[in-house]
Amino acid sequence: MRNDGRGFSVDALIDKAQYLVRQGNARRLRVRHPDGRALIDLPLTVSAVVAVALTLLLPMLTAIAALAALVARWRVEIDQGSGSPPRAKSV
Repeated sequence: MRNDGRGFSVDALIDKAQYLVRQGNARRLRVRHPDGRALIDLPLTVSAVVAVALTLLLPMLTAIAALAALVARWRVEIDQGSGSPPRAKSV
């Protein structure tokens, strides 16, 4: 194990990061129409990367998409992947 002098190991930090990525891949983000049809169904990690990339590269498009989601009353669900019901939030 390597130690950078701050009291924690770099290996433990890398292991924790890998664990969080695996947990993010186990969870899913779903965007649904008001009638229940799924528009987007992606792993949470991919969803986060896409959201950050779009926000940085095309901020106006991201704002228009968020406004359209509000007007259309779409729902955003995060499925925990452990058999628990997804948490839904109306946009």
